[in-house]
Amino acid sequence: MIPRDFDASAAVTAQTTQSQQPSQQPQQYRVQRTDTSVDDIAKHFAVTTDAIVHANPGKFDQSLKVMPGDVLTIPASDPSSSSPRDATAPATTPQQQVDKALADLHAAEQTSPHNRMEAQALADSRAQLQDKLNQAVDAEVQARLSEKPPVDTSLTPQQRKELGETAPSEADRAAGIRQDIVDHYKGDADVQQAVDTQEANTILRNVDQATWYTNPKEKLQALDAELQSASSDQVRSIAGRQSTYLGIVKAASDWAAQPFNGNTQFQNDGQFAKAAQGADDASARYVDMLSGISSQQMRADLIANATPQLDQLAHFASYYLGADQNQHVSNAMTNLSSVVGILGQQDRAAAQSLAGDLVDHMTIGRAWTGGDSKIELLTDAVKQSSDPTLALSIIDHVRGNGKDPIANNWADNARGQVFQAVADSRNKVGADLQGYVSLTGELGSLIAKEGQSMTADQLNQAIDAYSKHKGAQWEQNVAQSQQQLAADGKSLLSQEAALGAWFANHPDDADAAGNNIKSLVNDQSAQAAIKLAVQFDPTLMQGEQGQNMITFMAQAGKVADQGGRKMIQELGTNYVKGRMSQISSELAANNDIATRSKALDELTELGNNKSLAAMLGLSDAKVVDLKSATDLLKKNINDYSALSDAAKSPDTLKAALQSNLDDTKNALSGIKGFASGTPISNVFRAFSVAAAGFSMVNAYDKAGTPNQNPNGWVQARNDLSAFASTVGFSQKTVGLATSMGLVGRDSLIGKLGARGVDHFANYLSGGIDVWKAGEDFNKGDNTEGGLYAMTGVGSIMWAAGNAAAGGEGMFAGALAGGAEAGSWAGPIGIGLVALGTMGLMAYQDKKANDQAVPGRDAFLQGLGYNKSAANALAAWHSNDDAAPTSMLMRYGELHGLNPQQTMTWFNGLNADQQKTFAGAMLSALDTVGGDASKFQATSKNDHNWDDMAQHNELLTGNVDHGIFGSGPGVLLDGSFMASTGFPVNTEEQPDSAHQLDITLQDLLGANPA
Repeated sequence: MIPRDFDASAAVTAQTTQSQQPSQQPQQYRVQRTDTSVDDIAKHFAVTTDAIVHANPGKFDQSLKVMPGDVLTIPASDPSSSSPRDATAPATTPQQQVDKALADLHAAEQTSPHNRMEAQALADSRAQLQDKLNQAVDAEVQARLSEKPPVDTSLTPQQRKELGETAPSEADRAAGIRQDIVDHYKGDADVQQAVDTQEANTILRNVDQATWYTNPKEKLQALDAELQSASSDQVRSIAGRQSTYLGIVKAASDWAAQPFNGNTQFQNDGQFAKAAQGADDASARYVDMLSGISSQQMRADLIANATPQLDQLAHFASYYLGADQNQHVSNAMTNLSSVVGILGQQDRAAAQSLAGDLVDHMTIGRAWTGGDSKIELLTDAVKQSSDPTLALSIIDHVRGNGKDPIANNWADNARGQVFQAVADSRNKVGADLQGYVSLTGELGSLIAKEGQSMTADQLNQAIDAYSKHKGAQWEQNVAQSQQQLAADGKSLLSQEAALGAWFANHPDDADAAGNNIKSLVNDQSAQAAIKLAVQFDPTLMQGEQGQNMITFMAQAGKVADQGGRKMIQELGTNYVKGRMSQISSELAANNDIATRSKALDELTELGNNKSLAAMLGLSDAKVVDLKSATDLLKKNINDYSALSDAAKSPDTLKAALQSNLDDTKNALSGIKGFASGTPISNVFRAFSVAAAGFSMVNAYDKAGTPNQNPNGWVQARNDLSAFASTVGFSQKTVGLATSMGLVGRDSLIGKLGARGVDHFANYLSGGIDVWKAGEDFNKGDNTEGGLYAMTGVGSIMWAAGNAAAGGEGMFAGALAGGAEAGSWAGPIGIGLVALGTMGLMAYQDKKANDQAVPGRDAFLQGLGYNKSAANALAAWHSNDDAAPTSMLMRYGELHGLNPQQTMTWFNGLNADQQKTFAGAMLSALDTVGGDASKFQATSKNDHNWDDMAQHNELLTGNVDHGIFGSGPGVLLDGSFMASTGFPVNTEEQPDSAHQLDITLQDLLGANPA
């Protein structure tokens, strides 16, 4: 192993020059600021001072002094003058080369120029020295890679094999070496750049030299994948400036263009047909290539290279669109629309710019207004590409200055049909939703009916048991169905974002689109798919696309119905949540003055967003309430920082922060639209908790508490919990991650850091939404329940996924490798989605599943009922479609038992007692219309039951349970009432807990709860 004993801090004052190898040819040299005399330069180039003076006649007639910026001729050196010791001197090690290159660069960086010429000379010199440092770092990495990797000698090869241990890959070793170099030089920025350059060049070299690619597209997409896994954005940025990268991008663009030669003049039909086929193929290659690239910068670079070819394709497609109904030409136009749309997924401004450029090269104008054929082709392109930007740009071009009435009429008609084509895209979602409904309707019904009193932990167990009963294939089908619906929602969001970007620059079109977009935003299937898409990937409502969605939804809110408005408000909440998460993440990374100032500016911008205020339904689209709320958070940031600076100990800071948080909670509750428990209020309160948490963690860091005291992290966790309670989050919410089994009970906080506080706040925001959803479901308010569930689940899964993927904060240990951002595999994801809008729709559409006893039986056993208890409760529902579990929980409540105690008591009955008592509870439900909350402890009819029990007039037997058939219940013995004829037993329906007690004691011989 190469020794690493060099102290970089001592190298800054080293000399800037390094002896060069003797040159056999004269060369030019620009004098540097660090050069003090001709003697120094002569030594630098291994020549004599006299040789330099003779090579520069007139330069040194008066003096041997040199001035920075002077250009000298350095003569060829005399090899014979080299010292014999040079040939035997030990070669410098790669690490020593890094040391020397870094010292030279540091010295140059400390030099200040006196004029513009010196500034340019120094800039050139520093660039050259950075390049030398880059080369030295690369040489060290390669040298250390060539060494034999260390082996753990405590294990034999066979033992390592049995343990599944494998030698680290070369890529892993290189990453470790690079990190070692950075650590050794204490994070020096110049070394970091050199290390990042080495990583970037390694990625480029490996991709460029690989031989398995069949075409340049595959190489480009492979490079994109490799760069996405790079260690930092700086690595990706450096790679994007290298000639190898640019060459790979250009080769891919040229390959895509190959099928079409740009010709638009033909001598026969055969030539035209070949060109049309080529235009179709070439444009399809661009679509395929862009679709396989995730990097926004790489897409932009590819488009920059491809623009001339795309312009030729646009000219050809527009000139021959509709000619002989050639499908290849229509496909080319659709593909160009797709290219614009794909680019717009990450950069709407760039997409509109490209669309404008393509239109400028198209042959379109008043001739297009002769009929509807061109409109049909444009709407087809919109439907196939799922993006209206290019079609709207063409229509706008045809309209021109708006003074031609014929062009105006045509453009109005075409615009309306394009808007309708976007709205009609919801139809596919409806079909996909039905597939999901057929898979999860039963589960949605079970969660809504059987699980009204379940805890989060029981929910997880019940869904897991149900999933096992249904089988792995069912679970896979549900996951695929969810992914398809999320993809549908993402497509809808993309189109709506495109319209939002268009509306921002074309307000008249926004007004004209009202009736067309009404059907889209009010469609329940579309709403469900959009919510699920944001749940899968909250970044869809962030950045530029998020702002474009705000523009669109603010317009859509004018025509939305109640369901549409709730969806719009939810998406607005997700946008705010994303912005808040970004701000808190920045504060978590560095809570200094500059970062706090940036956070304040971002909150100011957020508070002044009128479209967002309209989307959230605040103050009739006035921004005053949103601004008041963001001003509160700005005050939090400043106050918490001041409190942290002034506090003498973590304990005094905690008290001050709690007082401030209490003031924030009360102030927020006084702002219209931010009442406690609303989703947007939860987001703001969670941010306030996070900001307080950052200050608290900083205080612990200053005091050294977490590192010096093993219980310090426990105290930090308790402080965060106290902060959460102060702003109104329940302890159930604080412990949600543990109770759902997403993290281990011993690792809820773990090694807390600033990022841990950030994830904790996201969990709070989502957690209270889920608990609020449960309350709404219990109250029968399924619409509100769905809203809160979808909002909350998205936050929870996103926070968990980010923590796991990043290996950060309190969730990292339990989740690393088990969940990724947006991951929804497994029963937890299935069940939580079933709690949301689509689950409710499935439940409402699949009530017939209430007769599917096996699935219910498994679900109830998962909740904690034993087999016989689950069988008894699963057999029937009341005539009002209510589950007997609801009456069981109410019965236990009236006897002072919590749900778990009630379940334990019921499990203790024997199988026959359970069946009969379940039937009696069904009959009791019928007396209150299926609403167990109306069932009381006593009733005016109790004395009749007491009398019948005393005279043994009650017995058990079969009663009618409506559509669910007959089953056990309580009967009045007919022999006591029949004076003549055959005695008939009639059903007796208990209408109080007292009467159920009689059933247990007198008929079943069991003790009441």
